[in-house]
Amino acid sequence: MPLPALPPGQPIAVFLRSHSIKPSRQRLTILKALQETTGSHITPEAFHRELTGAGHGLSVGTVYNTLNQLTEAGLLRRLVYQDRHWFSLDPARRLHVFNEVSGSLEDIALPGGAALPTVTSPPGYQVTDVDVFVRVRPSR
Repeated sequence: MPLPALPPGQPIAVFLRSHSIKPSRQRLTILKALQETTGSHITPEAFHRELTGAGHGLSVGTVYNTLNQLTEAGLLRRLVYQDRHWFSLDPARRLHVFNEVSGSLEDIALPGGAALPTVTSPPGYQVTDVDVFVRVRPSR
């Protein structure tokens, strides 16, 4: 699932600049690889292994930093469950199914196209994000 925010035919460098991200060689490599990713969620570690396996000499720190920059620009969504981190290639809020056996994360649609409920924060606080995870495992 390619990043939905990247307009077809637009050069990646122009796209990054339009989101106030300097288009370094490393960022261009990472964004191009994200465009070629077939899944909807990636872990920074697995994505780093893909990049180094393809011959790109990037550090895991560079991968994390770039994914965080893309998240801050609203292009990705960071999901954290327990001690695991994923980046969703679609920043829209939705339910997620966490497979307890495989450790994979997938999107799940709400019935009838319903929206996630809004949450009111306690006095003196602001809600920064809402993530809903549904945990599954094979039935016996």
